[in-house]
Amino acid sequence: MVTPDEVERRFTLLTAAARFDEPRRRDALAPPGSEDPYPQAVPLSRDEALELLACAG
Repeated sequence: MVTPDEVERRFTLLTAAARFDEPRRRDALAPPGSEDPYPQAVPLSRDEALELLACAG
């Protein structure tokens, strides 16, 4: 039987992993200092970079 604690722990971990993976990929693919007005991969904003650091810690 699945308990509420188990569900919360599992989905919290999955959510945290997804919140970490998406910006990490964007950050890895975005060219630094790109002058392209329509880049395919947009660099992270300051807030997104801080969230990425928080999720990694």
